[in-house]
Amino acid sequence: MHRLAGIAVAALLLSAGCGSRPAATATSDTSPSPSIATPPSAESPSPTPTLLPAPFPSPSPSPVPSPRPTPSSIPPGAPGATLVLVDRNPADPGHYAVALAIDWSNPSRHATNQNPKAQSIVSSLPRQPSPPLVSLSSSRVYYLDGDTDLKFFTRDGTVGSTTALPGGPTKFLSFAVSPDDTRIALAIFDYSAGPTATPAVSIRVQDLIGGGNQVLIYKSTTSAEWPVGWNQGHLVLALGPNQISKPSGNNFASPNPYSAVGGYQVVDASNGTVLDTVPPECAYGLIVAWGSPCWHDGGGVGARNWSGATTWYPNSFAANFGLREALVPQGPIVASNSSPGSIGLYDPDNHLDFIAAISGSAVAMGWLDSRHLVIRRMSDSLAGHAALVDLDTNTVVEIGGFFCFTPTAVIDCPDPEMFGTL
Repeated sequence: MHRLAGIAVAALLLSAGCGSRPAATATSDTSPSPSIATPPSAESPSPTPTLLPAPFPSPSPSPVPSPRPTPSSIPPGAPGATLVLVDRNPADPGHYAVALAIDWSNPSRHATNQNPKAQSIVSSLPRQPSPPLVSLSSSRVYYLDGDTDLKFFTRDGTVGSTTALPGGPTKFLSFAVSPDDTRIALAIFDYSAGPTATPAVSIRVQDLIGGGNQVLIYKSTTSAEWPVGWNQGHLVLALGPNQISKPSGNNFASPNPYSAVGGYQVVDASNGTVLDTVPPECAYGLIVAWGSPCWHDGGGVGARNWSGATTWYPNSFAANFGLREALVPQGPIVASNSSPGSIGLYDPDNHLDFIAAISGSAVAMGWLDSRHLVIRRMSDSLAGHAALVDLDTNTVVEIGGFFCFTPTAVIDCPDPEMFGTL
């Protein structure tokens, strides 16, 4: 079944000053926005000697900060990272599905919510809306069921309703919930002028429950931005067109799962002040705790950290097929295509131009930890399915198979649209 996901190498460049950023005009918020560090992986990198070919070594374990208290909705001691997959089925545009693949040591363990209603405006739009369909906090996956009902579910499959959002038949909503589940950044795309017109876009930040302490941080009738995540209390906004379609001949509509073809802006969540502008060349994949992976024409990858510094890796010229690069959450390794069918690993000092365990064409999608890479198959009988590469054993385990190949499958062949880990 055909899935909607893709890449546009030619990015739409939007200036840092697009749209007005008014001062807060709603209820004042005298307390600072939450400063939340991204939680560490549940396990430290394995000290087992690597089986990867020289000269690429196993990364040294990084210092791990004290973990945040485990929310009561999560089973105590729940192990492993979580991969979020979203299924948008063209045969049923009125619904979509969200799945979690949990714990790399037991990838058959999963939770799903397969039948939330799509926002009603989607059926009127000529192309797919650009913003992502889900948001992650430190403990929950949030998704919109219909026009107004913001719901969540957790690693153990618990589902609940959170709040009502101001959606409707002429509005598309995009949102990002803060890691501590207290604040939400809400973008409203108002298509009152018609589904083919440029929408009026506004972004406000408010309390998740009750909508209080509201501030307006962005407003424009000519350009689009939308929230995709939080980092240390700041908000990460995507830049790009309000709608995006799959380019002919490409497998992804953008080089990242947020459709941020114009890059990102990091802004102050209390007033919208732009703190950093991340260019499109550093928007090639999932944003993680370290930062965002980079790729440039002619070959070569690197990473941009949240302090605004970009490091290009001198031995990465073989990485000359920029698709969706994948940065290890705690850095600095980037997985990148060294040919249409090969994935290599690169850091500032070392390089491995292909991973022998991967057969057939594949694209790097993200990491569960520094030794377990998630890929998307692009050829053979498993085309379009997610798989997990164990770098210590040089083996590949199918993730998508748990959803696609069983008579009791609860979600059908989802796109690996990942937005972080729980």
